[in-house]
Amino acid sequence: MRKNKKNWEIFSKSVKNNAIVCDHIPTTPALIMTTHKEKKMITFTDKERQLAQIFINDTDGSNSVIFYNPKELGWDENTTKGVFASLVKKEIIYPDHDTGIDIHVVHYWMVDVETDDAGRLINTVDELLEEKNKVAQ
Repeated sequence: MRKNKKNWEIFSKSVKNNAIVCDHIPTTPALIMTTHKEKKMITFTDKERQLAQIFINDTDGSNSVIFYNPKELGWDENTTKGVFASLVKKEIIYPDHDTGIDIHVVHYWMVDVETDDAGRLINTVDELLEEKNKVAQ
């Protein structure tokens, strides 16, 4: 029988929100395990969609992207940097800090868009999202 009823109440109320709390010292509960959460499907904003499509079109057999501000979008550089950073955060592209051209870091697609071996694999943002969401599941 537990001597500390208060901690028992904490323990009994803590199995929720995909976490289990157990007390490893009689007076202190500690998070020891989280349950598996389903990954959410990745979606794009309109700006992410526009920028990703331009970068898909520009991708060559190296399956890489280098940041630049496409004139046809009419955005200022800070807007483009923000959208580009959002694509990195969503793990659509990832930086290779060891590889760069001039002052720009080379980024690679997380899902192959075009490689020298396989050729063109992705042509549209919708295809990119479909492949990325398959990988995420």
